Amino acid sequence: GVGKEREPRFDRIPGISVSGFFPCAYRMYRVHTGEVYGEELTPQQILNMDDGWTHEEQAVSRYAKIGIAIENRDNRRVVVGKSNIYGSYDGRVTLNGQRYLWEFKAMNTDRFWEFKRWGLKAFPGYMAQVQGYMVGSGDSEAIFQAKHKDSNDYYDIVVPLDIPYISQIIQWVDDIKLKNWIPEPKECEYCYYCGLKCFGTTLDFSW
Repeated sequence: GVGKEREPRFDRIPGISVSGFFPCAYRMYRVHTGEVYGEELTPQQILNMDDGWTHEEQAVSRYAKIGIAIENRDNRRVVVGKSNIYGSYDGRVTLNGQRYLWEFKAMNTDRFWEFKRWGLKAFPGYMAQVQGYMVGSGDSEAIFQAKHKDSNDYYDIVVPLDIPYISQIIQWVDDIKLKNWIPEPKECEYCYYCGLKCFGTTLDFSW
């Protein structure tokens, strides 16, 4: 069924969830130990999250008006990996007989432009996140949709499940949680997007 409108929560849950997935083991270790995000949300972070919920609910409502149902919104929890890594995706949608996991993000101008031009290559955290949700939900494809906050422009892409990619990330998290593994930082193509600056300011010239 379509399900009820979900209730936003603004508390911090210790540890790492699917929303904290990233294609770097060291960054996920830092998320797991609580060093990346503070224990308490700032007022601005709470407002940003609330704003994101508002845009998502608008999208769901607008789709309903044209006969497209965003489903499973009251049964979205997934658990992946041996260490029971939890997560909650945004919904599912069925189009032309094909079921897709649906993930939605509201973006400002710069981020929306990057997404339209480069897709999830410019958002490795979102790529890891949506792959984790698909593993947990059993879906083989996802529609990742972005909305421009100011213009109401929408843009979406279809993301296929990549088992080798996401299996490595889940294994890293399992080792961190179950074996107390402390990975070393490694310089890679994702350093530009990470924010930890382990190797100083990193520029991306690959484009």
